[in-house]
Amino acid sequence: REGYPMAPYVHAVLSQPGAASLHADWLDSHFDADRRPLAPGTMITNPAYARTLSRIAARGPSALYDDDGMGAVLAALQRGHRPSLISEQDLRSYRPVERDPVCAAFLRYRVCTTAPPSFGGIAVLQILQIVQASTQGAYDFADPLFVHRFAEAGKLAQADRLLWVGDPDFFHVPVQALTAASYARDRARLIDDNKANNTPPAGEPATRIAMLAPDEASAAPGTSQIAVADGEGNAVTITSTINLNFGARLAAAGFVLNNAMTNFSAAPRPGQLIANSMQAGKRPITSMAPVIVFDALGQVVLVGGSAGGGQIVDYIAQALIDMLANDQHPAQALARGHVSSALRPRVQLESGSRTADLAQALRAKGHLVEVAPMISGLGFLKRVSGGWLGAADPRRDGVALGRQRVDR
Repeated sequence: REGYPMAPYVHAVLSQPGAASLHADWLDSHFDADRRPLAPGTMITNPAYARTLSRIAARGPSALYDDDGMGAVLAALQRGHRPSLISEQDLRSYRPVERDPVCAAFLRYRVCTTAPPSFGGIAVLQILQIVQASTQGAYDFADPLFVHRFAEAGKLAQADRLLWVGDPDFFHVPVQALTAASYARDRARLIDDNKANNTPPAGEPATRIAMLAPDEASAAPGTSQIAVADGEGNAVTITSTINLNFGARLAAAGFVLNNAMTNFSAAPRPGQLIANSMQAGKRPITSMAPVIVFDALGQVVLVGGSAGGGQIVDYIAQALIDMLANDQHPAQALARGHVSSALRPRVQLESGSRTADLAQALRAKGHLVEVAPMISGLGFLKRVSGGWLGAADPRRDGVALGRQRVDR
């Protein structure tokens, strides 16, 4: 109701060619009379969303569809490029599912993250364990050999998730086998320190169904990350997404409808079974991987996650390595230039960073290197003596905030 400033990142998204036509639902609130996006810092109000949030605050989640909230969503679904098949009954029958986190050891820590149908958690844990198994104690992102091993670990994790991860309500995902330390050691033995493997095969952590085929679906970058810790020792980490920036580019009751259906795989060929194939009532994969890290005493030492599409798993794994293995401050870890194997067979290095200087050395090992902007969205809190240190990704509009407690 009172307004919020136009963020520089949102302004950049709405400044792309043709954005005014693509985002017609936001013309009145985010663009001026000449169809140009409002300047960063301009106050924007969204009274429709204020009403939606007020209903939910007063009456609980079911109030989302009260006061014609349902009608607004259904009407928006019919305005799209292709009218949706989603019905009122589909919306009313939807229920969230609570799933146990997935945890694995890295160094002396226990890293816990999200379970399938997100592939992000499994991939992060695999990368950490494969890197640990292939590294003799030095975790140096300035060293071409270590970055080679990190990139190869990412390729192996991506190969596994493309074959083995889908909605566990419809497909048995061998979570424990995929995240076992012994399996990570087996996968690490496939890494050749002298030569890149640009298309490694998936492993066999469980008995494979003969007709099971790999997926090619990825995840888009319209994601947000929040991490919170309090003085009582409680911690929460949330990654949410509408998939693409502005999702399906449709608004209802003040909020954006996501386009996460695009995270399902393409139609399988006759006789093929794909873990992430589209099916009624099924949830698609995602790369989101919010994490909480515990020390040997069970105390929370790190809380965080990242935005950034399919590369989220590499962003998080790299940040965890720097903060846990190299004892870096979150601000140091989050500012480091990125490395990602998510778009295999390519290895991406972040342009404008020192990491990009490794391109020649990696190409010499056979990597297909792309130097490109990598707009992540990391946010982490790290426990230190007397409190917490926090940092938000310098590439986006995030911020780290806290309140100092003074004992009297």
